[in-house]
Amino acid sequence: MKNINVLVLSCLVFLFSCNRDMEFVKVTDDEGNLLEKFSINKETQQKDGVYYRYFPNKSLEEVANYKNDVLDGQRVLFFKNGDTMTIETYKNDLFEGIYKTFHKNKTIESIGMYVNNQISGIWKFYYDNGQLKEQVTFSNNNENGPFIEYYKNGNLKAKGNYKTNKINEDTDQKEHGIIEMYDEHGDLEKKMECNFGRCKTIWTRE
Repeated sequence: MKNINVLVLSCLVFLFSCNRDMEFVKVTDDEGNLLEKFSINKETQQKDGVYYRYFPNKSLEEVANYKNDVLDGQRVLFFKNGDTMTIETYKNDLFEGIYKTFHKNKTIESIGMYVNNQISGIWKFYYDNGQLKEQVTFSNNNENGPFIEYYKNGNLKAKGNYKTNKINEDTDQKEHGIIEMYDEHGDLEKKMECNFGRCKTIWTRE
């Protein structure tokens, strides 16, 4: 493993030395501890390439990719113990593509997509035991479409739809249509009929 690390480091040094337009920068605190390291374009003085940021305990806090001084590509944030906390994807400093977060026990917490810097499509959220907690449909940053929720034991908790409602320049998302609610055993408990968040019970088990 040490030989491989030396080889990788040698390759990086070679690449930087061959690219005379780039300069490798290290930022340290008063005690000499490494805080950041990245490459910049000598002419523009803008970040270009892989960027690293470190916790005071010297563990990696962030690794990201820059192009012309803005985020472009994948950005990963870490917990202090080195485990992955968040994975983001950027295009020209805007969210574009996959987005993931993780619990401290390494299980996934959420996963979804950004399109043109807006939350879109189906997003999934999980309990720390790996069980699906909620699945929601988004459009233009708003909950708009089917949703389904689960208890931590895996049983169905609720299902229905959200609908986006525009009032003047404001946008709101509310429950709309038939909403079903379940108890922790997964048995249907009641049904509600909703009109943009104004719900009335139309059936109960009792």
